[in-house]
Amino acid sequence: MRKRRWTSRNSDKIVAFALMFGLASLFAGPFLWSVLSSFKGENEILRVPPTLFPKVWHPENYVQVFTEAPFAQYILNTVKLVFLNVVGGVFSASLVAYGFARFRWPGRDFFFMLAMSTMMLPREVTTIPTYILFSKIKWIDTLYPLFVPSWFGGGAFLIFLFRQYIMSLPRELDEAAYMDGAGPFKIFRSVLLPLSRPIMATAVVITFIGVWSDFWGPFIFLSSKENFTISLGLRVFASEAVRMTGMGKVTQHLMMAAMVISMLPCLVLFLFAQQYFVKSMVTAGFKGI
Repeated sequence: MRKRRWTSRNSDKIVAFALMFGLASLFAGPFLWSVLSSFKGENEILRVPPTLFPKVWHPENYVQVFTEAPFAQYILNTVKLVFLNVVGGVFSASLVAYGFARFRWPGRDFFFMLAMSTMMLPREVTTIPTYILFSKIKWIDTLYPLFVPSWFGGGAFLIFLFRQYIMSLPRELDEAAYMDGAGPFKIFRSVLLPLSRPIMATAVVITFIGVWSDFWGPFIFLSSKENFTISLGLRVFASEAVRMTGMGKVTQHLMMAAMVISMLPCLVLFLFAQQYFVKSMVTAGFKGI
């Protein structure tokens, strides 16, 4: 009986492992194909039937990407936007969430629901009035429209995450700090923020990936190539690749290298921060809704 139970338990583990391996292979397949194709040469990238591993590795493809287009400038612009959005979004969202989670004031629940309702508005609905607003203050073709709004609340989703997490922390911590002479802002800065590191890591990951891969915002507000982000840079590179392909030049391997460069920072960040990401989701949950 014990042997039969042991066999059944191990067979379940084998099936679960095989299922997870199959799903992981399915989702990781396109990424693996892109990485390997980025090291292929001009002739091998178009070979039929295609080969998985390059017969001759060409790491110089990555160097050529930076010579064919000003990719370094695109990356620098994107890094600036990521830094400014992360700092402004995380700080302002946590501060607003602190007000919703720890203080009672007239209309608090109404304004919280009003803030949450903005998540139901498609981005396309607010694009035209936002564009008109920024054009009136001469911010079109600058980076300001892409990071200044994050300093005024950080977005409804981040406010929701921080509020739920702060509500899961015991109020006795605030009361103990208040008895020691701490004011509201010191309680927020010295007590709640250090305890909110998991949700802060989650907010950093969400904001980083959102800003790094954003195409809509830069496409609407930017027109000068020196201000382009990496998402717009990929679009320019793809258009240039189409033109060069028409002239008889193979560029698919360079496009693969450019895409890998654009994906790598998000992948590395998520691998390092995934433990905090999962922990924050489990800890915060939906308490206080």
